[in-house]
This record gives sequence, C-alpha cells and structure tokens, in this order.
Amino acid sequence: MIQTKYGPFDGDSWESLCQLVFKSKYKDNQYQEMVASPGDFGIEGFTKLDGIAFQCYCPDNHYTQQELYQKQRDKITKDLGKLRTYEAEIARRLGTTTLKEWIFVTPQISDNNLLKHAQTKQEEVVGWGLIIHSDFKVIVQDADFFAKEINDIQTARGNKITLFSALDLTNSTEDEDLTTYEENISKK
Repeated sequence: MIQTKYGPFDGDSWESLCQLVFKSKYKDNQYQEMVASPGDFGIEGFTKLDGIAFQCYCPDNHYTQQELYQKQRDKITKDLGKLRTYEAEIARRLGTTTLKEWIFVTPQISDNNLLKHAQTKQEEVVGWGLIIHSDFKVIVQDADFFAKEINDIQTARGNKITLFSALDLTNSTEDEDLTTYEENISKK
C-alpha cells in the first residue's frame, strides 16, 4: 500500500476507485467496464462513443523515482502489447468502436521519460493497425486529472478529503506545535 495525497492505495483499491471515477466521468460516453474475467486484455474499460480505453496502475510499494518509472514503463509496454495479442477478443467487446486513445492512469508520475516512452509506444501501436484509429494516442495521467471525481467519491464514502498531508503543515526544521487551525485542517 502506498500513501498518496488522495489516501492510501494498492493496485486493487486504486482500480476500484478508478472504475467509480470512469463510470461517473464518462457515463455520457457510454463507459464500459472490462471485467477481469476471463481477463481485461490490457484495458480496465472503454467508452463506446469516442473510443477511449483506460488502464490503471498503482504500485503496491513505495519505490525510488527510477524504480517507479521502470515499473510504469514496463506496465505500459506489457498492456499495450495485449492489444495486439488479444485483438480478436477485444474487437468482440468493442463492436464498431475503434480505439482513439489509451489512457494510463496512475497516482503519480515521477519522471517525464514516461511521456517519451508513451510516445514511442504510440507510434508502434499505430503501426499495427488492428482495432486502432489512425490518430491513436497513448496518454499518461496522474490522479490530479480526476481530483474532482476522486474527492466526490471519497466524500460519498464518508472519507475525509485529503488536500495535502499533515506532514506538509509542519516544517521539519521547526519544533513548533500545530496551531488550532492546522490541527483542524489535518482532521478534515
């Protein structure tokens, strides 16, 4: 489990939250969840109207910046490869929809080389043709892209909204007590 500014997550809890976010944010685009039985084929779900596919990733442990980049890069590579491997199965679920975007959703991005890798993979996937629109894009988004929906869901669940961690309220070089205001904010 990792601590994010939106709360603690592991792979399963992150995917569960993302599914609720996608169902809320993309309901008018006819979001369809790709239940992981018999497999998700490299996408958690997709929109029928505009061909946006989503894949979630959350590490189960805290990693260094380089380790996190490598894990995210490898996840993008592996799951985009599934579009080719499972093309026929995905096509049966997409119907007439072609994929125009594949969005990788992760709590945080710590290295902009991930964008470079996404661009490289985008060019590779477009070359495959497949169930891919000719203007297909690979996009990387962190939790902040879905801040409103995450906070709405957290509020509906009765969880406190996390705007920043309590650690941000104190300066580690100072031994001052928290003010009443800071304590109240920390509790919210």
